Amino acid sequence: MAQIVVLGSDGWLGSNIHRFYGHDSIGFSGVAVRKLLATHNLRNAFLNIPNVTDDITIINAIGSRYGDKFKMRDANVKTPTELSEICSSLDLHFIHFGSAAEYGLNSEKSKISESMNTSPYSEYGKSKLAGSAKVLEYPRSLILRLFNVVGPDLQSQNPLTDIRLKVESALLNSGTIQLYNSFTVRDFISINLFLRTLKFSVDKKLTGVYNVCSGVPVSFGDIALEIARRIGCIAPTESQLSNQSDFVVGDPTKIRSISGIYEDVDTSAVVDW
Repeated sequence: MAQIVVLGSDGWLGSNIHRFYGHDSIGFSGVAVRKLLATHNLRNAFLNIPNVTDDITIINAIGSRYGDKFKMRDANVKTPTELSEICSSLDLHFIHFGSAAEYGLNSEKSKISESMNTSPYSEYGKSKLAGSAKVLEYPRSLILRLFNVVGPDLQSQNPLTDIRLKVESALLNSGTIQLYNSFTVRDFISINLFLRTLKFSVDKKLTGVYNVCSGVPVSFGDIALEIARRIGCIAPTESQLSNQSDFVVGDPTKIRSISGIYEDVDTSAVVDW
């Protein structure tokens, strides 16, 4: 019997969740969800799901990182708001994926906990934060604030793929590895850790806000050098911004203390993923 419903099961994150749960999940594509919302039929679709357990969890993997602010607000604010209202009317557990971008940049270069102030600077971060705020109005909702999830067949628009392409370009053209800021520091987790954390969250019916992160700082410059070493590229890195560290690393203590889920992270592991 189905334990979860994955909304946005055609996206990278949603498809990984759908595969992980197998027959215990039911998937709706992002297009299908939007059509059902537009025609006010999604609530009925949930009610008509066959072989569903009473304690099912609805998981929203729909979102938009790119495009104009209107597109992002539609995907990151309007859609999760409507979904949480439907879940509230049916008393269903609801999980929505937030983002580290909701915190903004950390000038103190300390690990970001869930209790820290949110001050997003990008339109993406602002829209994600607004969506999270609306979702949290429903008591049976959970926000998992994802940092950088890495795994096979990763989407083309992500930092790791971008760095790899720049290293390969340097190798082919005998030039330097051109990075916007090699001092950018981020927090990476594997798709495996994310899925294990999600399953724990579903099983325990967690509510509130939890970071999903490693707490380990990894710089873009170090990633570039590790990829270069592996493919035999001896080109030096060149950063457009010099000595301006951009630091966004999470504190995993809250979720780790109750789940015990942990993985070793370093630059080599991030590239392996």
